Amino acid sequence: MAQPLEPLKRFGEWLVFENGNMVHNTEGYEIDHDRLNESDWWTFFFTEPKFNWNEFIPAYFFACKQANVQTLNLNLNLI
Repeated sequence: MAQPLEPLKRFGEWLVFENGNMVHNTEGYEIDHDRLNESDWWTFFFTEPKFNWNEFIPAYFFACKQANVQTLNLNLNLI
């Protein structure tokens, strides 16, 4: 995923770009804007200890707003 040099906004280690793409600055994890509406992002990052939940959630919702995601279906299968 090719990104502009500067993110629109930073949430801790999460960078959010104008189109809604997200990149974790230190882990290199990327979420393309067209995959934001997948139902298991929040549970993955909730259960994965190397990611800070308190940084991911605001970055995720901001990215959804940037990508004009109107509806989210959240998978509630917590481990």
